[in-house]
Amino acid sequence: MRTFLSVLFLTAVSVCLFGQTNYGIASYYAPGLDGRKTSSGERYKHDGFTCANKDYPIGTTLRVIRVDDGRAVEVRVNDCGPHKAGRIVDVSGAAAEQIGLIRDGITAVRLELVKLGTGKLACGGRYRPSPAASDQPASYENTGKSVPDVAVSTPVIEGQGTYRADALAPIQEGFGVQVGSYRVYDNASKVAADLQAKGYSKVLIRLRGNVHQVVLGPFENREAAAVYRDNLLRKYKMRGFVTAITQD
Repeated sequence: MRTFLSVLFLTAVSVCLFGQTNYGIASYYAPGLDGRKTSSGERYKHDGFTCANKDYPIGTTLRVIRVDDGRAVEVRVNDCGPHKAGRIVDVSGAAAEQIGLIRDGITAVRLELVKLGTGKLACGGRYRPSPAASDQPASYENTGKSVPDVAVSTPVIEGQGTYRADALAPIQEGFGVQVGSYRVYDNASKVAADLQAKGYSKVLIRLRGNVHQVVLGPFENREAAAVYRDNLLRKYKMRGFVTAITQD
């Protein structure tokens, strides 16, 4: 009877968590790591379909979906990472090639839980499912309602600086939480539109050099931006980092 109840409990947990979604930045394993031992004890294989992730147990299968173009790949968690701020998953070389990540280096992604693993967390500790929640923020001028799909316009950003994504009005001061970085403006614009459609009302696009950064803000001070960053991670599994908004 005890065994039956255990199986029933695990089945119920799997059903409740199926389709759980997180947002963040994806990167991939650097060349030359093939054959090195991962935190699970397995050897890393460049041509395998595995990943490093801090939020799910070893053996978990995740679907990594690019926010900008929808390309997707399924990977299995077998390592601890990423180790850079603002990133949510490192995928293997073969997985990166399948979604075009080799060319871009990093990109905004949506992680969907396909199958929950039974191992420990790759970085240590026990897995604790986050409370069921919408992937929309419950504050910061969000109504909690989805915005109807609209065509994404691609006006040209003239000059360096930070601009509101909806009207490209310049922002000269404050702090924000950067959640994405793209070389092509169209990709940044699509990510910004996707965030706005989910209820994030204050979305900025900043041009620095030839890189377009997607930033949530502005906030009056660094402390307020840090609180919002922590809420994004805790409630919606979206990773980002605080950045000063200055007119370049």
